[in-house]
Amino acid sequence: DGYFNSGDRLVFYGEAVDRWLVRAGYPISYINNTYTNENIYWLAVAGNFSNPAKRMEQVDGSLSGGVDTIITTFWRRVHAEQDRLISREVDGHFIDYYTWFWSDQTTLELSVTAPGALESDSAHVHLNCRTGGSEHIDLTINGISAIKEQCNMFNCTFTTHSLRGGDGELNQLSMDLQPLSVIGSIPPYFNFVDIGYPSLLQPANGRLDIILGDTDAGAEIRVIDSFSSLPSVFDISDPKNPAVIIGYDTTGGLVSFRADLSGAGPNRFFCGTIAGAYPPSSIQAADVLNLRAPAGQTDLIVVTSRALAPHVNEYVDYRSGQGYSIQVVSVEDMIDNFSYGLNDPTAIRDFLKFTYENPDIYPDPAPSAVLFVGDASYDFLDNLGTGVPNHVPSYINPKDYTYSDDNYVYFGAYGILDSDGSYLSGDRGYDMLAARLPVRSISEIDGIVAKIKTYESSSGMGTWRTRITLVADDEFGKYDNETIHAIQSDSLERYYIPRYLNRNKVYLWDYPFVNGQKPAVNDAIVDAFNDGSLIVNYVGHGNPDVWAHEHVLTRSTDLPRLTNSDRLSLVYAASCAIGFFDDPHREGMAEDFLSMPNGGAIGVISATRLVYSADNARLNQVVDSVLFSSDSLTICEALFVAKLLRQYPGPVIQNNDRAYEFLGDPYLRLALPYLDIEFDTMPDSLVALGQANVSGRIIDGDGQTIVADGNLMVTVYDSDREKVYNRMSNGVIVESIPYGVAGPAIFRGSASISQGGFEFNFISPLDIGYGGHSARVSAYALLDSIDGIGLIDSITVSQTLVQTTDSTGPEIVYGIVGRSNFVSGDAVSVEETLRVILSDESGINLAGGLGHGISLVVDRQTEDAVNLTQLFEYQQDDFTTGELVYVLNGLAPGEHLLKVKAWDNANNVSTVEFSLQIISTGGVAMNEVLNYPNPMGDSTTFYFELTQPIQRLSMRIFTLSGRRIWSSEYYDLSPDYYPNDEVQIGWNGKDTDGDRVASGVYIFKATAVPLAGAAVEKFVKVVVMN
Repeated sequence: DGYFNSGDRLVFYGEAVDRWLVRAGYPISYINNTYTNENIYWLAVAGNFSNPAKRMEQVDGSLSGGVDTIITTFWRRVHAEQDRLISREVDGHFIDYYTWFWSDQTTLELSVTAPGALESDSAHVHLNCRTGGSEHIDLTINGISAIKEQCNMFNCTFTTHSLRGGDGELNQLSMDLQPLSVIGSIPPYFNFVDIGYPSLLQPANGRLDIILGDTDAGAEIRVIDSFSSLPSVFDISDPKNPAVIIGYDTTGGLVSFRADLSGAGPNRFFCGTIAGAYPPSSIQAADVLNLRAPAGQTDLIVVTSRALAPHVNEYVDYRSGQGYSIQVVSVEDMIDNFSYGLNDPTAIRDFLKFTYENPDIYPDPAPSAVLFVGDASYDFLDNLGTGVPNHVPSYINPKDYTYSDDNYVYFGAYGILDSDGSYLSGDRGYDMLAARLPVRSISEIDGIVAKIKTYESSSGMGTWRTRITLVADDEFGKYDNETIHAIQSDSLERYYIPRYLNRNKVYLWDYPFVNGQKPAVNDAIVDAFNDGSLIVNYVGHGNPDVWAHEHVLTRSTDLPRLTNSDRLSLVYAASCAIGFFDDPHREGMAEDFLSMPNGGAIGVISATRLVYSADNARLNQVVDSVLFSSDSLTICEALFVAKLLRQYPGPVIQNNDRAYEFLGDPYLRLALPYLDIEFDTMPDSLVALGQANVSGRIIDGDGQTIVADGNLMVTVYDSDREKVYNRMSNGVIVESIPYGVAGPAIFRGSASISQGGFEFNFISPLDIGYGGHSARVSAYALLDSIDGIGLIDSITVSQTLVQTTDSTGPEIVYGIVGRSNFVSGDAVSVEETLRVILSDESGINLAGGLGHGISLVVDRQTEDAVNLTQLFEYQQDDFTTGELVYVLNGLAPGEHLLKVKAWDNANNVSTVEFSLQIISTGGVAMNEVLNYPNPMGDSTTFYFELTQPIQRLSMRIFTLSGRRIWSSEYYDLSPDYYPNDEVQIGWNGKDTDGDRVASGVYIFKATAVPLAGAAVEKFVKVVVMN
């Protein structure tokens, strides 16, 4: 009647996603959907339509006229499968995340029903599994051995005559599956069982799905009528256009109908009661966003979930403000538009391909990048029960095992980034680049966006932008001969990294073992991050939790130590699975690098799965070559250009490269200094104890001087050192490998930049590498909100020296930062910082040759001497005086004797000893409070010591009766003795009205309020004599 009233109903035929697939011309097979267990049907309930509403056609099935055959039996199929686990390979890795298995046990028992089975007739059983080979699986059914027909290590077919077909009767299947012994510990994996058998046309649970052979015949089909009520009969040979069969006969305990069977097939029918029909699992109103409507020119597509979409606005606004056109599209909308609502990552790929190939919808230039914002899980159906949300799924599919987001941007031949080959004719090459922010929460989105803004602002500029850290695995591991990692890292450093970047090499073979690990490497890597490195490049073995077999960088203990929030590195991990972002059991190291709030990385280039050393090294080389040859490319663009270059000539699929992904912002550029430094005067050579003069200016890309003031940070390095690593076997050298390390710094200071120009001097030490040819001057310029970089390279080191009359060591002055009155024996908190100022007419020796460095010995423990040389910097525009600061952590409470030793460039030595009292950090102490003079005349000064920083000091003076007559406040005081050079605290004997108080005794009260904890009060009697 045009109204959907109570009691009305819609009856339709719907297919499950996991089902027997029956198609003309193809064998019948069972399909199991990896991505979803629910099918989706769409009903239009309102609107204007040109075509009539969808209704089932009615077909006459009455038994009138003759038939060619009467059908009372058919070949019935039963499928049993459970998805519980994925298979592990010989080397312990998982590679196939698409196929799920039931069991990895050597024995398995399961029960299935075989309704309507004609007992004693021959049935066929197909087992799908992974075993050791053709003879490694046996099957019994109901205690009787099945007859093995054809087997290999993946499939096995059997014949049996022991099926039981009673109503609800279970058939017991027992399997023995054995691995192949030569493979080792890989278990057998069982997937599913298919059983086909001759059966009566007998319903089970009130339903009967009839699949008949392909034949041209008029048939009478006789179904045993065990239905609870009058059934409905459907012809579902074409499941998109099912038909209702009417006029069937229900006499003689049968449901009989006539059907014209087709030789082309398929011939399929369904019987069941309307009362027994399945209700939908849900009915949802759908307001579908039309993604095929004109969208306007778009540069970047952000793909995220509906839950996270509102929270990417800050990123979109930030990049849009820089001129990029960005569209945010939810995964759910893509699925509705390109997968009919069926959860399938292919919909994402199809949408992206649509935007690239349809200029009438997305005008040229087509979108060039996609950013996936959201974490993923390879477990689409939560078979493992982790409950991890799949915000933006990874494109797990049966075509390959790489599983990086590159799979989403193959718009032509699978695995090729340039679908039309236009790279050869000069366009941008790749169709679309892909990057991901694998976030799980709104806070992680906010944190990463904050990182991006900090990284691209001037607040984070510093000399760390001139430094690259190279970490290389050693030979120890599975085979103990894999020196290839360090060799690859050294080749990368020599041939692909520009000389203007300062190298920090952390090669594991240079560090000793301690209980099977190398903890000094962990510290060196953490220090490299915290001190700041433009890039941290790791080559070696790894997994989502650790680097190297010695666990030299771990997610659990080392990453929490990173505090480089304003010195964020790009991490390049030429290693396995560091970027494994879709593991439902855990976050990967690359994800932690990116999302951790207090430091870590600004972006990570890493593999998502298993990769191999040789191709890792080649891609690493090409990425660096591209990245450093063009400052116009973003990090992600450099990765994709490198991948594209390695696909040509050809194109040729590079499977190893495809596993590599950029986790980060696709529009992020490496924070290389922007300006250049041009040197006008420079030394032809360095001469020991000789003074060198350097001058120059800061220029832009056109060679024009930047007329601005600023600071120039300078480091002068001695020539590189060549070393040899000897790999040993049974005490014999079996391999000698030459490699280089940077020469020591011989000068570290700064110079003023005035109107774009600068000049500075330095003195070379006696401990310089005579006869070298690769000394260099590294310079970094900071001009307000912009920076620059420059290098004087390949400076010869003379074999001569300049004579000197300097015979005294450096002057050494010590103190505590923030204190002007520190003297030996004073109390110091463990968080305070030691300052040492060194001065010498010949400059301070930083080369460290023959132990000629700056050292600190505590309590005469010379074997634990701390090398302070790397902490020393000359004062600005000075090459004779400088200072270092050292945090006094690690010292136990109590008195300690400290000895500082330093050498000048002429190798004259000086030492100084002093003591200090380390106090615990439990609370502020206010010691030795007194006033002088006391009795006072016109005025008095208050003296005291603070042992901790305080936020406020309140000074009050009261009469003996308790009336306050004077007060004063001081804020943000550091630990020190007071008064000092900055703060003078006194009283002039007057009250708050300015009147002189009478002679007598008064009470002085001082209250120190610390940054945390309880306040401390002190009282002193003050005598006034007029």
